[in-house]
Amino acid sequence: MLRSTLILAAAVLALSACATGSTRTHVSPAASLGMAPSLRVMTFNIQSGRKGIDNVAALIREANPDVVALQEVSAENGFPDALAGALYDRGLVGCEIGRPPLGARKRYANAIAARSNVRSPNVGSPTDGESHHWRHLVFSAKVSSPAGADILVFSVHMPNGSGNRWAKIDAFEALATALEERPTGACVLAGDFNEPFRFEADKVISFAYEHGEQADTLWRRRGTHTPVREYPRRKWQDAVGRVLDADSDLHVRRLPPKDGSYEHASHVTTDGRPRLFDHIVVSDGIRGPGVTYDTSVLGGEGHTRVSDHAIVVADLSIE
Repeated sequence: MLRSTLILAAAVLALSACATGSTRTHVSPAASLGMAPSLRVMTFNIQSGRKGIDNVAALIREANPDVVALQEVSAENGFPDALAGALYDRGLVGCEIGRPPLGARKRYANAIAARSNVRSPNVGSPTDGESHHWRHLVFSAKVSSPAGADILVFSVHMPNGSGNRWAKIDAFEALATALEERPTGACVLAGDFNEPFRFEADKVISFAYEHGEQADTLWRRRGTHTPVREYPRRKWQDAVGRVLDADSDLHVRRLPPKDGSYEHASHVTTDGRPRLFDHIVVSDGIRGPGVTYDTSVLGGEGHTRVSDHAIVVADLSIE
């Protein structure tokens, strides 16, 4: 109902603009100078919007993105519709929000919003399968670029390893398969990947090697009521690297920090450990100087804590 109301309102505004001989079209600075069309992409894990929709929407407006990927969007108490309305009021007229399946332990999902239409939700997301029980947290949709072409956008929230064990690696492998099978054209992935453990130069080192383990050793899962299971650590590393390494065979690349430093912390764990988990990944044909981080939302130094994840932004040019 809300989406129908928003679409009708948009149509009325468009007709009104035509009647007065003016329109309010968002034109990127690069496009206005005859350069390659630009697109500002933002990703933000809003931690279920605990500090309120208005705070979240205000931060998004301040960042001024063309496309925003959100994670941990609460599915409770009408939050999705209220969020879509708040984003619409701030110029993001297109919005699609996923829904957690019945019985899901975590009652949140992902969202994609844009200044243009957002359509065909989950057109490129992993399909149903036993290997990916978190598929609702790899949410995708098509967004119109400033040049008019479709961009396939993924809002990604990988399960953490501490609570979900090998399910995280299953999710990475399912995402890699979805990227292999994606429609042709430009593609952007943005979100909370819960990896890596650290970086060596531009290379990701996954939690498979958290304690300096050798590549050919096994990771053992011990459960109170389940038998011991063993998995190759190299498989874990390869699953993460295929998505997040700069030399991926999937024709995507993770954008590095714009200032070249991997000392940023985009997330602070419950035990206070800083991690760089939030990334923007782009396909061939999309360029960008790197990502920037707004860590003020983590709190401290006079800032109110809004989330346990930073805001990550990238300005992209589309060839």
